[in-house]
Amino acid sequence: MAKGKRKLKVRFRFAALAFLAGACVVGAVFWSQEQKLAEIRREQASLQAKYDALQNEKQRTELMIEYARSEEYLLEYAREKLGFIKEGETQFEIIK
Repeated sequence: MAKGKRKLKVRFRFAALAFLAGACVVGAVFWSQEQKLAEIRREQASLQAKYDALQNEKQRTELMIEYARSEEYLLEYAREKLGFIKEGETQFEIIK
């Protein structure tokens, strides 16, 4: 009978050791996965900020294109760059 009890103790110790080793492996995998998820979240936040900035730039560019197609812009451009004046206006040239 003593041999049977000893065999049972060895099996129990082996089972406990195997359980602890398995728990350590699972814990290590879990910790590793948490680290990877944190890295992915940081990258996602960074990419979202870049996306938002690009959306703002797109909206600003669309507004500039819309303004460039307007008559108001064409008149402003003609006056400033090409020197055109409206009928009844007098143009002055300043020489430095």
